[in-house]
Amino acid sequence: MSSTSTVKVDDKFLLDRAAEIACLSLEGTEKTQINTLLTMMQNFKNPEKLELLIMRQIGRGLIGEGAGRKILETIEDIKRASPANAVDIILDFLGYVKWAYESIEDERTCSNIRDFSSLVKHVIQGGQPPRQFQGRR
Repeated sequence: MSSTSTVKVDDKFLLDRAAEIACLSLEGTEKTQINTLLTMMQNFKNPEKLELLIMRQIGRGLIGEGAGRKILETIEDIKRASPANAVDIILDFLGYVKWAYESIEDERTCSNIRDFSSLVKHVIQGGQPPRQFQGRR
């Protein structure tokens, strides 16, 4: 998304982004970071402080660059589309990211996940073998 475009921020948009970010998070994002972002937003209720934390954690290697950039992009989309309700929408979004991530966290890869619908299909079909069994085929 360009910084001048406005997207329709509804539940479908948030769920699709959450699924995409969950998949991106498998590479380079520590599990605790999703909870840290959610807790930080619950405590401070400030999107800009959250964005600063995300940028810091990307720089420290605690949040993968792809996932971090997509989270930042989504926060910016939310702030543009609904500035008065941004905090509540960001909290919903981060909750969705947490749930989506937890639904696939033990997997090695999830390249077939592009949106919420493909996440559901992925889980129904059994996903990929868990990472802990990598190499035991």
